[in-house]
Amino acid sequence: MTEADQNLGRRAFLSRLAGGLGAFLTAAIGVPLVGAIVAPGLRRDQAQWVPVGSTAEFVPGEPRLVTFSVAKTDGYVTTSVARAVWVY
Repeated sequence: MTEADQNLGRRAFLSRLAGGLGAFLTAAIGVPLVGAIVAPGLRRDQAQWVPVGSTAEFVPGEPRLVTFSVAKTDGYVTTSVARAVWVY
């Protein structure tokens, strides 16, 4: 084997090693990044029914503004969020 054949072999090996390392780093960084971008779009919030009053409190055919609060949890923090709806 000549020195030219050995250099060609080393170059091919290093080229493949660099390509494999680049592919590994791309996958290691890219997969979590794509997951972080796509996951919020696929998540669905559960419907939450909130009692706003009895049917006797509302006059049929007459809209009424009702305000209430909903507990929202974000990580370890729970906050109360004010909401308003029109009941018809």
